[in-house]
Amino acid sequence: RQLYVINTGGGEARALTALHGDLDAPVWSPDGREIAFTFTEAQPSPIVPGADQRVEDESPRYGRVFALNVETGALRALTPDGYPVHEFASSPDGNWLAYGFARTSQTTAIKLLTLASGEPQYAAEPVLHDTSPAIHPEGKSL
Repeated sequence: RQLYVINTGGGEARALTALHGDLDAPVWSPDGREIAFTFTEAQPSPIVPGADQRVEDESPRYGRVFALNVETGALRALTPDGYPVHEFASSPDGNWLAYGFARTSQTTAIKLLTLASGEPQYAAEPVLHDTSPAIHPEGKSL
């Protein structure tokens, strides 16, 4: 699956991405300049034909949140590698991103990321499975 844009008046769709993996949950930024989405890179193909054996989780691929600048095509990672991100929500002003990720094999947590600084912080100390962040339409609460 890839991202495309098309003028509401018609015409040809313009491809925005050519990524190899799983792209999911695209969301426009409040200012309409970027599209955020989760992406998990595909496992590499075997180098030698017929050598399709691989150890499961030998080099795991984790879902991350990325933002794509619609005008320039610049892609930037919003969440760090090494933690599987499950879902995310943007604040109405576009300054914050809340995302759920697997903290351990037994717990998931929600972090708030300040997009200007790139600094994440826990929304709360996770107990078991904190998932599916949602931000109030006025940005007043998580």
